[in-house]
Amino acid sequence: YAESRKPDAIIIDFVQNIRTDKSSEYESMTDIAISLQQMAIKNNIAVFDLSQISNDWASYELGWVIKSKWSWALVASADIWLVMQREKETNHNLLYIAKNKFWTNTKCIDLEFDFWTGRIYDHWEHLLKSLKI
Repeated sequence: YAESRKPDAIIIDFVQNIRTDKSSEYESMTDIAISLQQMAIKNNIAVFDLSQISNDWASYELGWVIKSKWSWALVASADIWLVMQREKETNHNLLYIAKNKFWTNTKCIDLEFDFWTGRIYDHWEHLLKSLKI
């Protein structure tokens, strides 16, 4: 589909649900990650694969190594990796730039979602209390 239609971007929700002929989830996710990366490069298409992180990493902190569920290949093959979580004190969503091949990756953007009006307020860089750089 991507090669024939040439979209600018593809968004894959729950990339873990893609089925392959591999016997283990680790092998499947590794195969999928490599295939997506090759397809994106070949066709100059931005691919956004949405995935859950391991429950052990529900509290991500800036600068931590990214733990991907099922396979490290999703992280390794990505140019940019974003982690979003809700901050308890402000109820804002914190968008961590956890990996960035092209620019700095130790940033956290503070986003406030107003669901009543459909607006997103960008408070830009969020200074974390635990940040030690």
